[in-house]
Amino acid sequence: MLNLALPQNLNITIDMPAHYPASDPNDPKSLLSADQLPREMCYPYLVKTFHADQPASHYVFSRRTWLLREAAQVAEAEKHVAETTLRYVKDNVAVDIDIEGMNTTQFLSQRCLKLSTSKGLFTLSKRLSRLMRPFRYFSFCPTETVGIVCVDEQNTDTAWDGMSWISADFVKRIAQSGQWLNQHAIDPVRQRRELLAASRLELTIMTALGQIKGHAMVVNGLPAGVDIVTNGQNIKREVSQHDGETFVGLDVVHGKDSAEIDKQSLINLTPFMNTDWLLNNLREETRDLLIDLDGYVPQMRDNALPSVSPLPQFLNAGGDPRHYAGLRRMQYRGRLEQLTYYSYPDLRLPSFLRRYICTDANINGTVPRGHYRLTRDSIIVNAQDWREYIADVLGGADMDDGVLVHRFEDVVDGTEKAVIWRQPNQWGEYIVLRPCKVSNTRLPSNDSRQLPPRIDTQPRPAERAATQTPSIPVRYTVAAMTETMHAAALNDGVLGQFCNLLMVAVAVYGTAPRTAPIRLERIIDATVKTGEDISWVREWITKAAVQMVKNRPIPNYLRGKVWGLLRDVPKRQCPYIRTSMGHWLDVLHTQIGLHIEDYACEMDKMLAQVAPPLELLCLNREDRHGHGERLNALFETTYQTAYGEEWDALTTTDFCEERRYQLAHEVAGQEAQKTLAAALMTALEPNRCVLYMLADAYLNGKSDRAVWNRTIAPIAIGELAQHGWLAVADGCKAISAEIQHVWYNLKYVNTPQNLRPKMSVKDRTAHALSEVARIAKHVSDITICDGRFVHSSRTNHLIGLLPKSAPLPNGVYIVQVAKATDDGGLRVWMRKCIAFRHA
Repeated sequence: MLNLALPQNLNITIDMPAHYPASDPNDPKSLLSADQLPREMCYPYLVKTFHADQPASHYVFSRRTWLLREAAQVAEAEKHVAETTLRYVKDNVAVDIDIEGMNTTQFLSQRCLKLSTSKGLFTLSKRLSRLMRPFRYFSFCPTETVGIVCVDEQNTDTAWDGMSWISADFVKRIAQSGQWLNQHAIDPVRQRRELLAASRLELTIMTALGQIKGHAMVVNGLPAGVDIVTNGQNIKREVSQHDGETFVGLDVVHGKDSAEIDKQSLINLTPFMNTDWLLNNLREETRDLLIDLDGYVPQMRDNALPSVSPLPQFLNAGGDPRHYAGLRRMQYRGRLEQLTYYSYPDLRLPSFLRRYICTDANINGTVPRGHYRLTRDSIIVNAQDWREYIADVLGGADMDDGVLVHRFEDVVDGTEKAVIWRQPNQWGEYIVLRPCKVSNTRLPSNDSRQLPPRIDTQPRPAERAATQTPSIPVRYTVAAMTETMHAAALNDGVLGQFCNLLMVAVAVYGTAPRTAPIRLERIIDATVKTGEDISWVREWITKAAVQMVKNRPIPNYLRGKVWGLLRDVPKRQCPYIRTSMGHWLDVLHTQIGLHIEDYACEMDKMLAQVAPPLELLCLNREDRHGHGERLNALFETTYQTAYGEEWDALTTTDFCEERRYQLAHEVAGQEAQKTLAAALMTALEPNRCVLYMLADAYLNGKSDRAVWNRTIAPIAIGELAQHGWLAVADGCKAISAEIQHVWYNLKYVNTPQNLRPKMSVKDRTAHALSEVARIAKHVSDITICDGRFVHSSRTNHLIGLLPKSAPLPNGVYIVQVAKATDDGGLRVWMRKCIAFRHA
């Protein structure tokens, strides 16, 4: 939080209109929302009424999306103009919002919103999408209670574009009395504390003058009656509110001390960026996680947030997930999914800082030219540097943009510096600055001479003249969005193809193509602002891609991107794509894949050591009617049936295989939960049956997922807590192990190792399996040698082998429970014998 005083000679005026005109039904008006309302967020402009004692009541509405790349969907959308309350275009998708019993004019008349189409419907859609999104913190305040100051001297200063000041007292008023409190029935104290601790906020304000957007620094020392200080650049006049109220929406802005680089930035900054250093950081991050999970200490959380997810519920109750496989797997699976679906395909690698940029003028302080200063959420640069080159070099950035920061020791002069860039970016869009204060941490060594030429030193392409843009209607209507939809559909994919071509070219040639007939900024503006026809750029992209493929081999990692660039080339004319050998991208991609395999092996090793309390396993003896086995089988049978039916139904859709799997899994899981819950309702002792299910799952090597779901988990947690089985002291914890090939070693127990025949499944007879079951009832002590070989302590005969992924320390173990498996092995729970044995 900043403590400052406004300069005495600054001419400020508080704009408070004395008259608020009623909404004119003929004025263009609009709406935006979504189809699901999160419990902790609210869509303020879709609320019927606010009540002090209950959450807001929303209108009955539905949301449809139309993919603009699909001509059939665009044609279908044109048939739904009459019943649509609002249509807008955002991110190459047309969105329809239908409010029951209301058209656009009726709804916006109630909210007294007015629209201006002077800058086109693309820009108007941006303003409405910001207004109608959910807010964590918001309030509708009487206009006379919100003092907004507009500083005219800042209207053309790029150092203030996107930045405002907000009074700490005003934030406190919103925190204590805003309507957002009714949306946070779950721990509003924590939500309020987070807002009051913020030093930087994302700001959305609706006034009669327009929409004020951007970021705001929380400051002390504003004059009495002044709550917000902004400038004309931040006031967007496309949408305004005229009901005598000012809407204030706030969201907390957070920096990150461990952010990931994306593949485009990685390619643009290599060879400066050391890939070995990135891989080591990824491994260290995983190793730290494994250490934390392995040394987990159960702890009851009295002030924990309620959760419907089984793992947080279990942890909040003081449970130790090291005893229950399903919960333990949930802990490890999060990291595995991050590596598999995030780090591996996109080369997202950690160890960077993420901050939101601003200038020293925004904090009423001083940062020397060529330097930067870091705070918890911001990176502060010199305002004159910003005006002269930083804003343009960073792709026309303003004060609500985030950047990644890589601090390093420059081998050129041995001093600390930082490379700063936005994601995504172009080749050469970066700046290098020195810190105001040298850090105490050890930094990687990099050579700044390996950075590409900064973009403002590169020649600019000779751009082609502007082409046609969609006509601007006099007023907004749903029907008027049709031309905007077609313009967006015409440009769909151009931005992505252009960025992919630049990225592949840098990876292949080591430099960006210099023959581009258009700048990236113009393509972005055409996509999100002007709607200018840039479809002609596809032809240049295709020609450049063909030329590149003919002349150079392509990294295998980027092969899919190249195929996308060549999709408009006739099949007979499409050149053969040669892949390069040992490209650094392919090596990096392979190393991440190997790291994922190592983590999966470590995860399997940890899961093999999961052992529930022995008393829980002994419950299986009193389950004489087999309730646990029957209920587990019911869950699995229902799940498999529902999964198969849903998968077959999804084969007719356009979803990818991964998405179909996800949807089928969700539907099947919900159906199996309902069936299992209904069966438990008819059981004599349903709570006890849940424990029987756990015992059956572990004794017979099954999955325990039937228990650890949102429906059954609360029952299981309550029963385990009642028996004191949520957590067991490490000294009393049993060790779980799978002993393989027991039937084979029993059959050839008297045959020397070198004379034993090869293992054959045909020899695994019913007699051999029954012998294993008999041994399971009598085995007491075992000895483990070389981490894997399990011998009988009484006879010294070899019983079987432990899996390679789950070796155990050598020594004597006392078996507590043993159970024969279907494949002729033993599943045992045991404790290591500490005392020495004497002959």
